[in-house]
Amino acid sequence: ENQDDHLITSNNVYSSLVYGKEKEEEEKDVTLLQQVLEEDSDERATVDELLSKGLLQKEGRNYDYTEMISTNDQWEEPQLNSPSSDHSTAPYQCQYIDIWSGDGKKHRLNTARIIETSKRAPSQHWGDIPCSQHEEEENDSWEHDIQDNAAVISIRLPSSFTSSSNTEPETKRRQTIQGFGGSITEATSLNWRSLSPRAQNLVLQLFYDSRFGLGFTLGRVPINSCDFAVDNYNYDNVDGDFSMKKFDTALSHDLENGIIDMIQRAQAIVAQGGMYAGGTSYGERLKIVATPWSPPPWMKKPIPGVDKNNVSHASRMDGTATPECLKDGTGPESKYALSWANYFHSFLNAYKSHGIDIWAVTVQNAPVNVDAQWEGCAFSPSSEEEFIMHHLGPILRESYPDVNILVYDANREHAVEWMNYLWRDRNLDEEEENLGSDGDGDRINALDFMDGVAMQWYSDAKPSHMLDGALGTPNMHRVAEMAYFYQKRKEENMKKEEKEREKGLEEQETTKSYNLRHSSIDSTTTGIIDDNDSIMERMPILLDTEATHCSSTGYAIGDIDVSWYRAERNGHAILAQLAAGSNGWIEYNMVLDPIGGPNHVENFCDAPIVAVPHRAQSAVEFQLMPDFEHYQLKEGEVIMGEYETKFTLGSKMGYPPSYIDAGIVVQPMFYYTGHFSRYVRPGSTPLMALVGESPGGAMSRTFRPVGKTSPGGGNNNNAREGIEVTVWPCEGSTRQHWTMANEQLQTYRLNGYGEQLCVTLRDSVDVSLGGILLTDCKADDAASFTVVTEPKTDSDEADVVKFMTTKRRANECLGIEPLANGGGAYGPRGGAQAVLLPCDHESAIWHYSSKTGEVVSQYFSWDGPETNSGVCLTTGWPFLQAGAFDTSETTSAESDVVVVVLNESSDDANFVLATPTSGQRQPPTSLLKSSIPAHSIQTILL
Repeated sequence: ENQDDHLITSNNVYSSLVYGKEKEEEEKDVTLLQQVLEEDSDERATVDELLSKGLLQKEGRNYDYTEMISTNDQWEEPQLNSPSSDHSTAPYQCQYIDIWSGDGKKHRLNTARIIETSKRAPSQHWGDIPCSQHEEEENDSWEHDIQDNAAVISIRLPSSFTSSSNTEPETKRRQTIQGFGGSITEATSLNWRSLSPRAQNLVLQLFYDSRFGLGFTLGRVPINSCDFAVDNYNYDNVDGDFSMKKFDTALSHDLENGIIDMIQRAQAIVAQGGMYAGGTSYGERLKIVATPWSPPPWMKKPIPGVDKNNVSHASRMDGTATPECLKDGTGPESKYALSWANYFHSFLNAYKSHGIDIWAVTVQNAPVNVDAQWEGCAFSPSSEEEFIMHHLGPILRESYPDVNILVYDANREHAVEWMNYLWRDRNLDEEEENLGSDGDGDRINALDFMDGVAMQWYSDAKPSHMLDGALGTPNMHRVAEMAYFYQKRKEENMKKEEKEREKGLEEQETTKSYNLRHSSIDSTTTGIIDDNDSIMERMPILLDTEATHCSSTGYAIGDIDVSWYRAERNGHAILAQLAAGSNGWIEYNMVLDPIGGPNHVENFCDAPIVAVPHRAQSAVEFQLMPDFEHYQLKEGEVIMGEYETKFTLGSKMGYPPSYIDAGIVVQPMFYYTGHFSRYVRPGSTPLMALVGESPGGAMSRTFRPVGKTSPGGGNNNNAREGIEVTVWPCEGSTRQHWTMANEQLQTYRLNGYGEQLCVTLRDSVDVSLGGILLTDCKADDAASFTVVTEPKTDSDEADVVKFMTTKRRANECLGIEPLANGGGAYGPRGGAQAVLLPCDHESAIWHYSSKTGEVVSQYFSWDGPETNSGVCLTTGWPFLQAGAFDTSETTSAESDVVVVVLNESSDDANFVLATPTSGQRQPPTSLLKSSIPAHSIQTILL
């Protein structure tokens, strides 16, 4: 009756997937709830009344919903508001300054605009921060006013921006950004269709309108069902229909569930530059990636232990046989592999008949995830190569030559291994044996059909999802470098082939040369990527195709710490991946129901928007869960968002009340994504950018001002098992604080109950990730170190040491593995990995201060302003991060340069935006000074 209050009634006891209670406590809570309701069945009990009677209490304190167990996984969310010592300094008021040219003339910085989303004011998204121009004729006083602990964010500006100034422009070409987007699964389309027509338009506008919303230009659609569907479905379930005569060319299922309608309307918005006619069209289009989770069951091998003995094929799409799922393999004579390739072709035809052109396909979603309970189909690198070479590649190239084929499409942990195989050196004997034929006797190579690599943000670590989005960025750097040299060698060999043809060599020899595409590339490759190298424009596509938070939704959990943490993880992952070489970013589901479904295997996850049509002002009846959601809430499960008014949700959680009136909850992760997608438009390229040390050096860090010795930043939620140990410029935070105890380098975090959890370095390098990970201090794989003191100079305040391992072979010490790809847009100091290497290696020398807890390396020598100081041993990545992008060549961007600054800490941070100055060892030229609040993200438009 009162949609604004949503109080508990005897007929509506809601809950969310929060499973932190033991069964006995659940029964106690249900009993208490029943007692409250039975007191007066006609009266409603507010949450405060329930709490006053002991409901939702545990040992005298409210349940901490940041500690949560799902049906499948042990799950822990960190507290973001953990108290930090008083490390704050007076915040800067934003000011920008003119760039001075060498002859003393001004190079005008016309405008600087800052857009901010902050947990401090969660309901004020994308707010404008005033930024004034500094009016002084000389900037000395302005420079001197900079505090010692202000972080210096060094960026290189495009040459067009600095043509008349004395600053050093960006000289490296980097990848072109294709855009940002989300997946239109059945779960997304069903939830979208559950809304009123007004709300449906609003959702489309929020996602695809570049002026009002996120301006998405990428999308992903499943070929057949995925786990985010009501049940398994496919378009041809007729056993033995190898010619696809029974394929549902009308795509009846996708018409009925709304997928096609949603894509068609999204296409129109992107094409016309906005939701409504009259907007400015920038020539952008919605690029759709199509991905299969599973073929129809009749194409799959039976699954041992699941399907009955002596059956001819799998009984369902869920799960997969190993090591590959297709019935008769992927070789040239496989009729099932051929029919599966023809299935792709039929799918593209069917979508085209509805006016939807597919931009790319991935061969298989998560081919390495052989234990998944949802739709799956296992491939190995070799079987994927065979399937592409003999079947999928030739079929799609003939009819759809412009459709890109992306390989892998799984976690970054195994991407290097996978691509080492697919981009490996092929000797002549292997060529003779493994090359396919195009039907005319000419040999073909799987490489002829591979256009790029798809990767996902998940972690193999079980059972926690806390590492999703946190691991594998160094592998992204490796794959980007591999892609560059693959493309370079391919083009060099093609030039050689052309010269051989000109010389009139035999056709057979020419063909052999053509197929020797590249030299061997492995994970140890470290090359120099040439400045202004046009190869970057023709490199294979590297695309992040799936990212989501599990389990449940922020709306169901009802804790702003959880929602904001998830938004921050999105922001970090996007910054890191674009800096490493990714061409774009695709979220998983865009719209889900209150518990994160429907998902037919109960793998509930989060989404930027949660559909709550029962809360819309226009709702005529109250129905918490939609008809298509088959999951039945259990006793003791609580959808916390249902207990709050829309105004409380706005002020407490940052969910705009006006959108709740329309029947949708727009979560913080939506707005964090918008800080990229709205301004880093297709055609943008990353610029060199890194948050460096503050001017005060070791005496005054960004989060540890002068006079302080304890680290700032708040609780280190990266201090957990499985996080990569890296090095970054020093910021004086808990993420870079270490204690030498029990022969271990230890650090810790506080969990939701205030318990100190100790982690330390593992005693070996992770094979898949290429660096040292954190482990529990009591674990068997914890490293033990002997601290070997080295001679130090008068200028060394900290001890100069080596950390020699005592568990492994002799003379092995803690050191640094430089990032591949030159560190991408972060440069060499932006996340190089901690490793174990010979103690005589230059990187084995560290400066350790027990007073500040910093472990500092001077391994990176002077190579311009970005590498002029030390780096600190770091748990994962620092609290303060930044990325910069050249948007001057894009048609729809609002500025020439975009800088995104992310602060994950619990302390405010002052910063100076600066660019390198011409001349050796010259101080950088300041552009702008400002501050960023705790738990905030800013986009700076220059």
